[in-house]
Amino acid sequence: MKKNKGSKGRNVFKCNERSQVINSLDKIYDLSNYKYDYIAISQEYIQIQK
Repeated sequence: MKKNKGSKGRNVFKCNERSQVINSLDKIYDLSNYKYDYIAISQEYIQIQK
């Protein structure tokens, strides 16, 4: 889960449970935080082989 705008890993969350999703959305949509955004993006985690 991450915010739509921005970079450098700010407000990027790996969520395994519903409670983590809710917590990350609360942080992304927190208007009192200068890192907030009005759009969140979610995608399935992809394990990359090195």
